[in-house]
Amino acid sequence: MTIEERLEALERELENTKLHVRRLWVGLGLAVLVCALVWGFTATTGAAKGIRANRFIVVDENGKTRAWMVADEGGSELVLADENHKRCAWLSIGEGGPVLTLFDENGKTRVALSAAEDGPKLKLFDDNGKVIWHAP
Repeated sequence: MTIEERLEALERELENTKLHVRRLWVGLGLAVLVCALVWGFTATTGAAKGIRANRFIVVDENGKTRAWMVADEGGSELVLADENHKRCAWLSIGEGGPVLTLFDENGKTRVALSAAEDGPKLKLFDDNGKVIWHAP
């Protein structure tokens, strides 16, 4: 391995380490925020009864939305998104029961898992959105 190749490998490793550290800081920041909210709530009411809202939005250190949770009369959903605001995972609960949908890097549905009244269902999709395998 040449010196240039070793330097490139070290630079890649450094960038990966920086990304992991940023993610840890975001997680720590969220944990501190939640603790501060809980502390503030318990300090003013005397007892923690929970935080109530019909929508929560989680943003990264750059202010980009990375996750959101919504509850309304139609049901509830939790969405996890990548840095480009594309959905990666979507958990929804409505009249038909819970559904977990996973998306690829292009935002296309690849996996859907549901628990309907008539039993569980699993579907796998190809690049064109056609079901390539399902059970049952």
